[in-house]
Amino acid sequence: MKTYTDMFLEAVRMRPEQFEKMLQHIAESPFQSEYGDVWISKEYAEAVCTELYEMAVYGEMCSYHDFEKLKEDDSDLLKIVY
Repeated sequence: MKTYTDMFLEAVRMRPEQFEKMLQHIAESPFQSEYGDVWISKEYAEAVCTELYEMAVYGEMCSYHDFEKLKEDDSDLLKIVY
């Protein structure tokens, strides 16, 4: 039986460029302070959590999230790094 980690890694191997893009948009969020605080929108956070769930449970990534569009959304910002 495959573990959640096995499934996650399988998803990364299948779509490494999509996973990299998701991580890049978090790391390069346009909503950062000079102290390293990072914010992302609630909608972006929901998309990331959906992707992580799909990866761990089904071993694949969704293809319907437009992370490029979501990264610019400044509504309902959530502070994710302190």
